[in-house]
Amino acid sequence: MAHLNGAKRPTLWYPPRGGGRPPTNYIDNDALLEELRASRRSGQVTPRLGEMFLTFAQRASLHPYFSRYTYCEDLVSDAVVTLCNAAMKFDLRRKNAFAYFQTVTRFALGRALKREYRHWKHRGTDQYDREFLIDVSATCAVSAAF
Repeated sequence: MAHLNGAKRPTLWYPPRGGGRPPTNYIDNDALLEELRASRRSGQVTPRLGEMFLTFAQRASLHPYFSRYTYCEDLVSDAVVTLCNAAMKFDLRRKNAFAYFQTVTRFALGRALKREYRHWKHRGTDQYDREFLIDVSATCAVSAAF
């Protein structure tokens, strides 16, 4: 079919049926199960499984609900610790380890946010103010000595 000026209309690219390009730098369910079995045999989390957990946490922290916080690295590290604890409790007979650990990651990030909010909410209490004033006075005394 010719366009107005005689050129062909550009064709749109559609991914092939069945999924298109595989996602890059993400986790395969079979590889995750393999690493879980290896970590069970050794009794500790393997380095590759730790990298997978870090990838889980970093990708989940990119969600708009979690990404706007200044302490996003703390959320990620808390999620990785939770994933390491959940790795030893995982039932290897289950087929979809990816979904299990993705859910654990999401709930770990939410739990860390709730904990941070509790600290923020109690920031105006007397005890918090006393501790803050002690820290500030110690800092001022040290800087005045120099």
